[in-house]
Amino acid sequence: MGKGKEEGKDTIYLVPHTHYDAIWVFTKEDYFYINLMLVHRGVAELVEKTDYKFLIEQTFLLEEMEKRYPDIFASIAKSIKEGKIEIADGEYLMADTMLPEGETLIREILLGKRYVKEKFGVDVPVMWQADSFGLNAQLPQIYKKSGYKYVAFRRGVSERKPSEFIWEGLDGTRILAHWMPLGYRAGLDLTKLEESYEKLKEVAATSRILMPSGSGVTLPQPETPEVVKAWNDERGEIAEMKIATPGEFFEALEDEIEEKKLKLEVRKGEMYSGKYSEVFPNCCSSRMWIKQGLCEYESWLTCCERWCTISSLLNTRYPSEELRNCWRMILFIAFHDVIPGTGMDRGYDEVRQYRGFITAEMSNRCIRVHTNIIEKESEKSESGVESSQFILRLVGLRSDIIVFNSLSWEVRNWVEMDLNFDRGKIVAIEGLKSGDEEIDVEVIKFARYEDDTLRYARIGFVPTVPALGYKVYKILEREPKRYRYDPNYILIKGNTIEN
Repeated sequence: MGKGKEEGKDTIYLVPHTHYDAIWVFTKEDYFYINLMLVHRGVAELVEKTDYKFLIEQTFLLEEMEKRYPDIFASIAKSIKEGKIEIADGEYLMADTMLPEGETLIREILLGKRYVKEKFGVDVPVMWQADSFGLNAQLPQIYKKSGYKYVAFRRGVSERKPSEFIWEGLDGTRILAHWMPLGYRAGLDLTKLEESYEKLKEVAATSRILMPSGSGVTLPQPETPEVVKAWNDERGEIAEMKIATPGEFFEALEDEIEEKKLKLEVRKGEMYSGKYSEVFPNCCSSRMWIKQGLCEYESWLTCCERWCTISSLLNTRYPSEELRNCWRMILFIAFHDVIPGTGMDRGYDEVRQYRGFITAEMSNRCIRVHTNIIEKESEKSESGVESSQFILRLVGLRSDIIVFNSLSWEVRNWVEMDLNFDRGKIVAIEGLKSGDEEIDVEVIKFARYEDDTLRYARIGFVPTVPALGYKVYKILEREPKRYRYDPNYILIKGNTIEN
């Protein structure tokens, strides 16, 4: 436990909230109705009329509220600006932090925090990871660089106490952290607050006690202010209770640590396993089609963005809205009950629709942007803007093979592709040529016309393609030239191989 904790009067920060699931035991539309019409309409009224406070996690729900129920949104927005409602977490959707790529995690934060800043003019200092299945070891750096000062989370710890500590990432970045010992339902049952207080006090590092009061799709409890008043009348000399927000808790915690010069325990590495982790490893293999799809789409979309950026530098339109729509679908798939596969079957119909849309959009988008780049650079070459070396590389552009490399380093790797030919055009494929470079080809399978020319061929070859660039190859109907000074030189004579 943190050194220097003193006995004395405690302060309990009771934080009313509801945890939002995009899908889980209900569908997306079910959760929209429950949260917008039943939960947040009641929250808006209660906050306006009393000293009740509330926590909202994810902007995905707020965006939908703004479109469907502008009256509720206006009331919620007013309370956010006044500090009566706090946005903690602030992601577009609360992502699983172990399965998606780092870029996806950052986009969840980027879209969410940008929306909060634009709509309400406030920042989000508290990362509220209420339900993700573990936290990866690099999150302290990601969170700090994204503007978070604190992190509160439910799952992943291996030690029960203290509940407050310093979490250190792989690069040495540190962030003040709170683990929820009783989960996010600690103060949900208002008749058992004393029992929860005793359990939380036992593991707390300071006299500041965070007591989340909510659960999934929890209706606001109008009796909360009266219950808190009764607590303070009866037990206020031992522990004062406040209806509060996570930000208020962390600010008070930080002040006490500084004032009393407390030294909190430092923990390193991921928050994933151990006796108290409440993480279910099998979620890493359930509904594998979702995980494989997310991995493919994350890579596909980031690569497409790079080529669209290059294309925009050549005076073509950057498809901002189209790419943003694809990212929103990927961020939905990265949600902490979608990508782990922990929801009911019907909820994943939405994921299948998103997969179909992304596949169609990315297939067409990539072909279009690659074609634009080739055409623009071809125009420049023909006008004499580019070097003669580059013009040479574009010879035969309309009919030959073009290989793109979306990575930021040169790549030499095996490629397979299908080729279709008009009758009478190509008799055999023996190699490929780009400038002075000639490489071997393996014809994996083929079909011919009646005149013995190729109709179709699937070929494999090993091109060397520059970083974030492409290379144009012409088909050789003769064997490629081989030079002894080539490090990849192999000479085949009869039944002997020489290198």
